[in-house]
Amino acid sequence: MSNINANFTDGVLTISDDAAHSQTLLLSEGDWSLEYDAQCGHEITISQTRGGVSGVRRAARRIATMSMTAKLADPGAPFQTLAEGQTGGFVSTVADIGDANGLDWSFTFSLGAQLRKYYGEDAIFGAISIKEADPSTISFTAEIIGPIYSQDSTNGIITLVPSR
Repeated sequence: MSNINANFTDGVLTISDDAAHSQTLLLSEGDWSLEYDAQCGHEITISQTRGGVSGVRRAARRIATMSMTAKLADPGAPFQTLAEGQTGGFVSTVADIGDANGLDWSFTFSLGAQLRKYYGEDAIFGAISIKEADPSTISFTAEIIGPIYSQDSTNGIITLVPSR
């Protein structure tokens, strides 16, 4: 295990559909965040009896979210069109349960030979925000309904949120 922290120049986000279309967003040009519930992706229900806690249970699934920001390029940039499901021949990763456009994803921030990544399935992109500034930026948000994993050279693969 390394004690060398990751920083903003390390990250690469890749998204892909079920037709093998894949696009990469180099996060040295922006940033990325992931939020999920540590209880295997579930909210917690706390039961009380006469003012005392009598039970703590995993309850409803809490949908994980990820967001990313990058420098704005062309309106039809390949990452953006794939995130929107606009790539020719696009096949959604969630076609078996509905008509939303879902993608698999991988955030890799390796250091030399050390593998470091978070990855998962079934990210459904929602809001896209474009801001004019110096530089102009584009931001994406996605809800992740599929499983989420972490992987590193020391611990191997860890399931953070199990399958949908």
